[in-house]
Amino acid sequence: MSKTVAIVGAGPMLGMSVARAFGARGYSVALIARGRDALDSMVAELSEAGISAACFVADLRDANWLIEALAEASARFGGIDVLEYSPLAMAFVPPSQVTAEIARDAFDFLVTGAITAVRAVLPEMQARGEGALLFASGRSALLPMKLLGSLGLASAAQRHYVYSLNEELKQSGIFVGSVPILARMDREAADAVAALFLEMIDKRDRVESVYGPGEAADAARAIAATTQVHAPFELPRAAA
Repeated sequence: MSKTVAIVGAGPMLGMSVARAFGARGYSVALIARGRDALDSMVAELSEAGISAACFVADLRDANWLIEALAEASARFGGIDVLEYSPLAMAFVPPSQVTAEIARDAFDFLVTGAITAVRAVLPEMQARGEGALLFASGRSALLPMKLLGSLGLASAAQRHYVYSLNEELKQSGIFVGSVPILARMDREAADAVAALFLEMIDKRDRVESVYGPGEAADAARAIAATTQVHAPFELPRAAA
């Protein structure tokens, strides 16, 4: 039986690149997002390429709806082996204008939705002793951006979730990783990120892999390298 990747927040750019990259390896593809028409178009394109795919409509902010969509995808393909969470949101709100409601909305989209998706697929992965949980984020996950006053808060929280989840699950055969994207999202970038996901699953030697050129991306890579060294934590032993 082939493996299955569920792409949550699937869109025609990164979602399609991830679908094609995993599909080329024989994965079946479950696409989950709000827009039925866009999903149907993606399924048709993947089918023409010989990739087994199906779509499932859900609003990521609606926990019950998202859980139901993932359950339907699992039933359709006989399980979910890889979860990729990469919903796109561009809300340009300066920090001084962020309200509690705006902050909660961003958190629900990038963090609560991710937690809901993970909890929906994780028990099955734990029962099998293998699987992968992948996330895509952006510059604001590592470097503050005044343009993204609310999304930056949520992106940083999601990054914390990825690292702590990896620390908990890394001995269980389940890989957790994230790719912060510090580049304009075009087809070349999307394909490169999809390739990074596959490389990270294969090597399992890093939690975070920054994609992008320039000084900001280099700074983000330095932060990621430091975090990956120091993130594992054990309570200090009491002095004898």
